[in-house]
Amino acid sequence: MNLHDTPINNICPVNLVTECSSTKYRTYSGHCNNVNHPLWGASSEPMQRFTEAVLC
Repeated sequence: MNLHDTPINNICPVNLVTECSSTKYRTYSGHCNNVNHPLWGASSEPMQRFTEAVLC
């Protein structure tokens, strides 16, 4: 779903990672933890659930 030309794009802008440099430690935001998919697990990024969340 492309939300580029919708009002939600101003509220939730796309987080673009331009380059993942090699560092000794991971970033605090989670960006580039997976070099092939730099936004997987990053903060402020949507995540698709495959099952219902179980909150205790």
